[in-house]
Amino acid sequence: MQPCPLQAVVVYFSGMHQILHAGDVGHHGSHKEVLQQLATSTSTPVLAVAGNVDDKLDAAGHCMLPSHRVIHAAGWVVLLVHIVAAGPATKIDASVASLVQQIQPDIVVCGHSHKPACWVADGVYYINPGSAGSSCHEQLPR
Repeated sequence: MQPCPLQAVVVYFSGMHQILHAGDVGHHGSHKEVLQQLATSTSTPVLAVAGNVDDKLDAAGHCMLPSHRVIHAAGWVVLLVHIVAAGPATKIDASVASLVQQIQPDIVVCGHSHKPACWVADGVYYINPGSAGSSCHEQLPR
């Protein structure tokens, strides 16, 4: 995958209140630097979770990239996770279903497939914003 040029990221994400990264920072140990560069170059706070390609995490990395985050914004409760489901027609992952039952979010933001999707299940909005990088993920069987 070719990374999204930093200039494009700055244009699209500057001035946002918050950037939510749903995992797969994917820089094999340089997660901190990548997320700090994103925050610094856009002047926007970044919250991220670990994805399945985010490896080589030490204790600090696990703090920076936990398995999930709960965000309270504008009266909404948002659950940020990486893997939820392949899409609206598939069953929600059991661990995420447990978190949804426990936390009762209004919105679940997820990643993994790198394909944009939005659906509602049991009154909860599920949003996968897709990838900010190249579209080569469209070829992945997720």
